[in-house]
Amino acid sequence: MIRTHHLFLPVFLFFLALVSKLTWSAFDAQYLMAADPNATADLALVSGKFATALALAAALALAFVVRPSWRLVGPLPLILLAWAAGSAVWSYDMNTTIFSLALVVCVVLYAPIAMRFLGYEGALKTIWAFGTVVILLSVALALIGDSHALMQGLHEGRWRGLFSHKNSFGPFVVIHLLLTVYARKLLRLPLWLALGMIAVDVVALIGAQSAASFVAAFAGLVAGLYFVSFRNRTIQFVWRVSVVVIMVVAGVVAVSGFGWILEALGRDPTLSSRTLIWDRAIAFSFERPLGTGFGTGGGTELSLALQNMFRLTNSVSVQSGYLNLALELGWIAVALFVAWIGSLLYSTARRSNPGPRGVLLFVIVVQHAVISFTEVFGTINVSWSFIVLMLCLVGWRAQETGAAVRRPVTSRPARPRPVAQTS
Repeated sequence: MIRTHHLFLPVFLFFLALVSKLTWSAFDAQYLMAADPNATADLALVSGKFATALALAAALALAFVVRPSWRLVGPLPLILLAWAAGSAVWSYDMNTTIFSLALVVCVVLYAPIAMRFLGYEGALKTIWAFGTVVILLSVALALIGDSHALMQGLHEGRWRGLFSHKNSFGPFVVIHLLLTVYARKLLRLPLWLALGMIAVDVVALIGAQSAASFVAAFAGLVAGLYFVSFRNRTIQFVWRVSVVVIMVVAGVVAVSGFGWILEALGRDPTLSSRTLIWDRAIAFSFERPLGTGFGTGGGTELSLALQNMFRLTNSVSVQSGYLNLALELGWIAVALFVAWIGSLLYSTARRSNPGPRGVLLFVIVVQHAVISFTEVFGTINVSWSFIVLMLCLVGWRAQETGAAVRRPVTSRPARPRPVAQTS
């Protein structure tokens, strides 16, 4: 009889393909938009309202069957989700808000559902294996000079892999690198395989030349060192303070305008004109305290203002997850998000030994917080980083609360135990 977790695996892989936004295009999204303002920036193989509706319907049906524990998600993410849902009332574009909300609901649903069917380690293995295949194919195509894996135009020659832009490929590789380094025991990876994939990931990051990914990878790798244990308490304290200082510096680098640092990372002093965009967008965010609705990116008025600023004919995003969240849901949503990730960092950092699950959650949260400064897909926007964060969160809370996460659900009925006969 076929086990039901084998039936769940194709559904989960379809969802991962939807979230990762894999593409197969001879031209990157930025090049296409510059050549034709009417061209679509969505080049994903699995995307659109039909694919999202299919993934959501499957998630709701599975949730009805396995009844996942929402305690494992926690209150703050659910409050943020409710706030995003409420924004449909005042949204600039209700259809866009509902579509974006459906994707986030999918992420929140699939994390605990995957735990029920595959177990924590099984779900992590699936995500890592998916990422491994994508990265190996991306690197192979880039090495042979295939245009499907390379940038054109302004960033010509940089690697984008099976993605629409190098700034989508880079963060995807960062997550895979952190999983390989800090979840090796959970994944039960042989040392040779782990070292090999770390080398591939480093090569991929160098090929992508995404400065934000470099900083996020550095911050995540350093963050895990926080939990290195020493017998001497004084040394332990000094070590942890030093790691925190390094992480704070990495965060400052991610948003600062220090010219020589940015030039070393391949960026101009305005962070590819990000700071100019931020100045205009911050002022606009206070004009709409509740935002323009989840998924709308500040609405048409801001988009046109940014286009006029740079004399462009295509839409321009605000290039920051935090600022994008403020524009869509107001600064109160940013405060809720910061409180959420802050509580996650505190709950893991205050333990001397949070275990592999706690360390992994800490590392993923740090990189997600850093990448959200300079990339619009950060915070609660659906991304590869967000689904991994939610899975790590569910696994960590299951461990901390002692919640009994059942073994992978199967269709094989339990065999009755033999009853001793008595005379």
